[in-house]
Amino acid sequence: MINWTYIFLLSLIAIGGFTASVYESFALKKMLPIGTYFSRNGLMNIIGGFVAVLSLITSVFLNPWWTIFIIFFIAWVFSPILIKTFKSFSQLLSVILMLIGIILIIIQILSGK
Repeated sequence: MINWTYIFLLSLIAIGGFTASVYESFALKKMLPIGTYFSRNGLMNIIGGFVAVLSLITSVFLNPWWTIFIIFFIAWVFSPILIKTFKSFSQLLSVILMLIGIILIIIQILSGK
């Protein structure tokens, strides 16, 4: 059975991770400022990709295996929209999304729902 709460929370995490990992390439095309942690081989660039992949892997354990494609598609669509909408503020927003998503998914899992 599909738990849509998990899909929503894992999508938040994946959107934040994708945004953090691809921000530099979007920023270079749009001439946006790039923070130190988001630059090439920066800390958030690497952590964002790692967190995004972990959210996809986690979906396999919490929902049917094919929900990984739903989460990937949602993150793939909304990550560029987030960057185009919020511009350089999306750097901070990606970190906030990852942290809030991780905290909420832990609370959800521990509560057993």
